[in-house]
Amino acid sequence: MEFRVIVHASNPVDALPQDDVAKMFRRQEKAWKEWDDGPRVEPVDQKWSAPVRVSFTQRVHGSSPREIRTYWHRQIFSAREAPPLQRDTDEEVIDFVASTPGGIGYVTADTKLPATVKELRIEE
Repeated sequence: MEFRVIVHASNPVDALPQDDVAKMFRRQEKAWKEWDDGPRVEPVDQKWSAPVRVSFTQRVHGSSPREIRTYWHRQIFSAREAPPLQRDTDEEVIDFVASTPGGIGYVTADTKLPATVKELRIEE
C-alpha cells in the first residue's frame, strides 16, 4: 500500500531523508533541524493493524511492525521514551497534524489532503 507523509501546512520543510523520518517516529530526532526555533517534532502513527502502517514501517524503518513493537516495549520498560500517539484513520491523522504545528504523520496515498497539511517528500 502506498502512503504519503504529511506535516502541518506552516512547516517550511518540504523534504527529508528517509532516515530522518524514521528517527522522528522513533523519537530519536525531536527537533526540526531545518526549522529555526520551530516546534518540537510530534509524530502520530496509524493503529497497528492498519495496512498503511505496515507499508510505512517496512519502507521507512526497514523493519517489520513486530520489530518496531519490540523496540517500543524496550523503550517503555527502560523508561526512555513513549511511542507516538496512534490514530485509527487517515482523517484522524490529518486532524492531529493540522492542529499540531510540529506534527508529522502518514496517510494512504489516495487520501485527499486539506490546505491545513502538506505532503513531505521522502528522500531515499
